[in-house]
Amino acid sequence: MSDEIAVRDGAGRIELVRELWLEVLGLDEVADDVNFFEVGGDSLRLVALVERIRARAGQPVRTMDVLRANTVRAQAELIG
Repeated sequence: MSDEIAVRDGAGRIELVRELWLEVLGLDEVADDVNFFEVGGDSLRLVALVERIRARAGQPVRTMDVLRANTVRAQAELIG
Protein backbone atom coordinates (compact mmCIF):
# COMPACT_ATOMS: atom_id res chain seq x y z
CA MET A 1 0.00 0.00 0.00
CA SER A 2 1.48 3.35 -0.94
CA ASP A 3 1.74 6.07 1.70
CA GLU A 4 -0.68 8.26 -0.27
CA ILE A 5 -3.35 5.54 -0.21
CA ALA A 6 -2.58 4.75 3.45
CA VAL A 7 -3.31 8.32 4.50
CA ARG A 8 -6.81 8.09 3.04
CA ASP A 9 -8.06 5.35 5.35
CA GLY A 10 -8.05 5.26 9.14
CA ALA A 11 -6.31 1.91 9.54
CA GLY A 12 -3.69 2.92 7.01
CA ARG A 13 -3.02 6.19 8.84
CA ILE A 14 -2.59 4.35 12.14
CA GLU A 15 -0.23 1.85 10.53
CA LEU A 16 1.82 4.64 8.92
CA VAL A 17 2.15 6.62 12.15
CA ARG A 18 2.99 3.47 14.12
CA GLU A 19 5.71 2.62 11.59
CA LEU A 20 7.16 6.13 11.91
CA TRP A 21 7.16 5.89 15.72
CA LEU A 22 9.01 2.56 15.54
CA GLU A 23 11.63 4.11 13.25
CA VAL A 24 12.12 7.24 15.34
CA LEU A 25 12.06 5.51 18.73
CA GLY A 26 13.95 2.37 17.72
CA LEU A 27 11.25 0.09 19.12
CA ASP A 28 9.91 -3.25 17.88
CA GLU A 29 6.31 -2.50 18.86
CA VAL A 30 4.19 0.25 20.33
CA ALA A 31 0.56 0.50 21.44
CA ASP A 32 -1.73 2.95 19.66
CA ASP A 33 -2.74 4.79 22.84
CA VAL A 34 0.56 5.21 24.67
CA ASN A 35 2.10 8.66 25.14
CA PHE A 36 5.09 9.37 22.87
CA PHE A 37 7.18 10.63 25.79
CA GLU A 38 6.40 7.60 27.96
CA VAL A 39 8.02 5.22 25.46
CA GLY A 40 11.29 7.09 25.00
CA GLY A 41 10.31 10.14 22.98
CA ASP A 42 12.02 13.46 23.56
CA SER A 43 12.09 16.83 21.82
CA LEU A 44 14.68 15.79 19.21
CA ARG A 45 12.78 12.62 18.37
CA LEU A 46 9.57 14.65 18.15
CA VAL A 47 11.14 16.91 15.51
CA ALA A 48 12.33 13.83 13.60
CA LEU A 49 8.82 12.35 13.81
CA VAL A 50 7.20 15.54 12.52
CA GLU A 51 9.58 15.62 9.54
CA ARG A 52 8.82 12.00 8.72
CA ILE A 53 5.08 12.56 8.99
CA ARG A 54 5.36 15.54 6.64
CA ALA A 55 7.43 13.56 4.15
CA ARG A 56 5.55 10.26 4.22
CA ALA A 57 1.98 11.49 4.73
CA GLY A 58 2.38 14.62 2.61
CA GLN A 59 0.64 16.62 5.32
CA PRO A 60 1.81 20.06 6.51
CA VAL A 61 1.63 19.17 10.22
CA ARG A 62 2.96 21.52 12.86
CA THR A 63 5.25 20.37 15.63
CA MET A 64 2.92 21.79 18.28
CA ASP A 65 -0.03 19.83 16.88
CA VAL A 66 1.94 16.58 16.91
CA LEU A 67 3.09 17.37 20.45
CA ARG A 68 -0.51 17.79 21.60
CA ALA A 69 -1.67 14.68 19.72
CA ASN A 70 0.81 12.52 21.59
CA THR A 71 -0.41 9.00 20.71
CA VAL A 72 -0.28 6.99 17.51
CA ARG A 73 -4.08 7.10 17.27
CA ALA A 74 -4.29 10.87 17.84
CA GLN A 75 -1.56 11.60 15.32
CA ALA A 76 -3.25 9.37 12.76
CA GLU A 77 -6.41 11.43 13.22
CA LEU A 78 -4.33 14.59 12.86
CA ILE A 79 -3.22 13.61 9.35
CA GLY A 80 -6.67 12.36 8.37
